[in-house]
Amino acid sequence: MTGYTPTHAGTVTKYVVVESFEITPADLAIRGYEISQGAMIKETCFGLVVSGKEEEVNRIVSGLRQMDP
Repeated sequence: MTGYTPTHAGTVTKYVVVESFEITPADLAIRGYEISQGAMIKETCFGLVVSGKEEEVNRIVSGLRQMDP
């Protein structure tokens, strides 16, 4: 059996789920891309998936929450 070596060691992933009637996942994705400094952002049907270093991911999620707390 071969050993498992993670490709993104030291990163976290957070899901941002849209519950608003005014904000769409596309709106969040655009804002996420604007404020991202190296994190991976993927738009989904329910919101976003944000992966990267923990500090960067937390900063992005906080910025996105300001759009519609």
